[in-house]
Amino acid sequence: MRKKENWQAEIPEGIQKRMGEDPELKAFISGLFEERAAQREKIELLEKKIRELQKNYRMLERAVDALLGPDAMKWRDKPRYIQIRPAPKEARKAKTIEVKRGNHKGVARPVPKEIDEVVQVTAEKCPVGHKLRGPMWFEERYVEEIVPARVVRKKYMAAVYWDPVCKRKVRARPKDVFPHEHFGINLMLFVSFMRTLGITTKKIKTLLMELYGLKLSRSTILHMESRVAKEFGEYYMRLRDEIRAGEAVHFDDTGWPVNGTNNWLWAFVSKAAAWYTVKDTRRGVVAEDTLGKDYRGVVCLDFYPSYDKLPYRQQKCLIHLLRDVGKARKRGRKVSLQFRRFERKIRRIVQDAVRVHEGIDDENTRLRRKRLLEERVLSLSSRRYTDRDCIRVCKLLKRHWKNLFTFLEFKGAHWNNNAAERAIRPSVVVRKNTYGSRSDSGALNHAVLMTVSETCRMRGMNFMDFGRSYLEARLEGSGLPER
Repeated sequence: MRKKENWQAEIPEGIQKRMGEDPELKAFISGLFEERAAQREKIELLEKKIRELQKNYRMLERAVDALLGPDAMKWRDKPRYIQIRPAPKEARKAKTIEVKRGNHKGVARPVPKEIDEVVQVTAEKCPVGHKLRGPMWFEERYVEEIVPARVVRKKYMAAVYWDPVCKRKVRARPKDVFPHEHFGINLMLFVSFMRTLGITTKKIKTLLMELYGLKLSRSTILHMESRVAKEFGEYYMRLRDEIRAGEAVHFDDTGWPVNGTNNWLWAFVSKAAAWYTVKDTRRGVVAEDTLGKDYRGVVCLDFYPSYDKLPYRQQKCLIHLLRDVGKARKRGRKVSLQFRRFERKIRRIVQDAVRVHEGIDDENTRLRRKRLLEERVLSLSSRRYTDRDCIRVCKLLKRHWKNLFTFLEFKGAHWNNNAAERAIRPSVVVRKNTYGSRSDSGALNHAVLMTVSETCRMRGMNFMDFGRSYLEARLEGSGLPER
C-alpha cells in the first residue's frame, strides 16, 4: 500500500486546509485513497498471473508442435475457440415470437429402461491417420436395433397312443400350429395383422420374401387370414356381448364393397371394446340386431335419418351439428348477417354444454343446466328467419332437441361420436388399398380381425402377444383368456 505522503501530495492545498478543519472529511478522503490503492495492488497481482499463464501457454505450444511435427502449422491455423456471434435484434425478436406461437416443448426419445447389450467402441487412429493414445473417457449413446429374423423349419414327431377305453388311437398335438396346417401361428398372426393394416396380398408376399426368404402364394395368405379369423370367432361373439353390456355405445358406418356390390361396414365402440360387422343395408335394423332390443344404455350417433327410429336413448353428435351449420360457408356463397349471428349462438350453446360436462359433477346441477340449454335451443329454433340455412338448421334442431344434451344426464355418454369415427378410419385405409372384399366370407374375416386388433389397441395390449396366448389356449383345450 502506498504511503500517506504520496496520496496527500495529490490533493490540492484548498482541500487539505478543509481536511485539517474537518476530521470527517479527512477520514472519508483517506478511505477513498486507501481503497484505490488496494485495487491497484489487486490489478498488479492479476497482471503477474496473466504473464505466468502466457509463459505456460507458449511452453505447451512448443510441446504440441514437437508432437505433431509437419502438421504443426495446420493445427496453428485452426481456430482455438468457438466464436458465438449474437444474432441481430430483428432475428432474435422473430425467433421469440415463433417459439411463443408454437408453444411446443422439445421432447427427446427416452432412454431405454432395459439394456440388452453393452458395446465398447474404440479407435486406434484418428481420421487423418495419427496414432491415438488410451481413451480419456467413454460417452454413452443409446441405440435401438432389430435382429434380422429367419424362418425356422420344424419337424414334429407326434407320439401316437392307444386309448383302451375309447378303443382308438390318440395323437399328441403341437401347441404352436393348427391341425392340418403347414405354417405356425406366429406367421399366420403376422400375416393377419398386416391385412388389418391395409397391406395387400401382393405386398405381403414381397415383404415375406425380402425379409425372411419365405415364398408364399397370394391364395395361401388369404387362407391364413381366413383360418385365424375362424379361430377368433368365439372371442368375436364374446366382444359383442361386452358391447351390449356397455353403458354407452358409439356406432357409425362406411361403405364396404363386396364383390363389386356396395355394402356397409358398421363399427360399434364401447368404453373398452370395439365390434365390426359388414351388412348389405344401412338401416337402423343393424344396430337393433347388434345391441338387442333390450339395450338400456345410450347410443352416440350422427343425424342420419334411419337412426331416428331406434328404441334407445340417443345422444346426437354435436360436432356433426356444427358441421351441418358450417355447410353454408362451404357452398361459396356470401352468408348473411342473420346467419352469422345464428351460427355464433349455436356455437356458444355447444361450448356451454361442453363446459358443463367437463366442469360440473353434481347430478342435480347437470340436469338443471340441461333443461336450460334445451330451452335455449327451442327459443332459438322457434324464431322466424329469412335465411334458408337458418331455416334448414332450425328444422334439424326442432326434430332432435331432446337428444342434443343426453350426455349431461348420463356420465358414461359423450358429446361427440369421435370414438366411432376413429374406429372406422383404419378400415377406410384398407378399403382404399384393397377395394373392399371379394366375398361375404372375406368381409366377415375383415370384421373379425378388425374387432380383435382394435380392441387390443383400446386396451393397451399387443395384438401378436394376445393372439398367441389365445390361440395356444385353444390348441391346448384350456380356458380361454379373460380379456
